[in-house]
Amino acid sequence: KHLFHYNNRTDLNWPALGTTVYRDHPTRHELFAFSLEDMLFLGLSLPGTSRNDEQFTEGAGSNSDRTQLHRDNEEWTTRWFEKYPTDEIKAIVIFAHDAIGETNQPFWSWFAKFIRKDYTNVNILIVHDSHDFDEEAGYLSMENVYLLSVDDTVTPIKIEVDTTATVLLDVFQHNRYETCWCSSYHKPTQLKTNENSICDGACDESHAHCKGSSLF
Repeated sequence: KHLFHYNNRTDLNWPALGTTVYRDHPTRHELFAFSLEDMLFLGLSLPGTSRNDEQFTEGAGSNSDRTQLHRDNEEWTTRWFEKYPTDEIKAIVIFAHDAIGETNQPFWSWFAKFIRKDYTNVNILIVHDSHDFDEEAGYLSMENVYLLSVDDTVTPIKIEVDTTATVLLDVFQHNRYETCWCSSYHKPTQLKTNENSICDGACDESHAHCKGSSLF
């Protein structure tokens, strides 16, 4: 509930993107894409195993079949990768709800072949939702792909992209502690009921670092 409504949160002080965000897929209106300077950002629709596809699809009459869902994501990915020459785009960031579950492996198998064929020279970051924080450079044996599993924290993780860098982990750098000082294998969004939390009380705004971040 925090991430999906980030634009309603005045405490984040995020500036306007200053670019056009495309959300023109005929049925999968949750898909999005935009470019900033020499970076491409893609939003995919890959709900996890326990989620019904229709929960993530706004368009009336959208096909909730998982195979069709993957096909729509493949077409969306192909469209935006092919729109920009590889010498124009230096880094690509992909947002996907589920990048490691079995249900969406057909898509990621396709994606790995797609990248190995024509896009091994562009650095790619995949950010997806998980219950625990994790990271993997060289995801699915692709040396230019970095997977970042983001856990259930109440404040956003800070990710910086340096397109002048040549090493994958220098291109994409993240900071989990600048925005949430106590994020470490727990869920600040559940601190109200977690008696054994290592930072009990932090996200009820009793700590200066968390002022304005609690939405309880």
